[in-house]
Amino acid sequence: MGYIQIPILAKYSLDKDGGFNFSAGPYIGILVSASDSAGSVSSSCNTIDIGLAFGVGYQLGSGLGFGVRYNLGLTDIFKSYTTTDTSTGVPISVTQPGYGKNGVIAISVSYMFGMGK
Repeated sequence: MGYIQIPILAKYSLDKDGGFNFSAGPYIGILVSASDSAGSVSSSCNTIDIGLAFGVGYQLGSGLGFGVRYNLGLTDIFKSYTTTDTSTGVPISVTQPGYGKNGVIAISVSYMFGMGK
């Protein structure tokens, strides 16, 4: 599954010149593609994923930074669907509720221009 995620995070730094920082906030993910060994499964997936992101990082005084973030999906990945079994002669409808949630660990390396002056 491939998503484009758009996070809206608040970031708190312990020191204005670098050091540890923490971030948290919501994100929205837009499904770009979904496939398995049999081909595309995009039609059985929800196209929007909404969740929460939490992260911690460290910013060096030179501008180089490192971070790790966890994205916790709150919406179901797969859509609910209903099937009808007529093999017994009496139609029986069975509904499968939506299921599956995304969970992503992201590791980042960054550089903030203008810090090393």
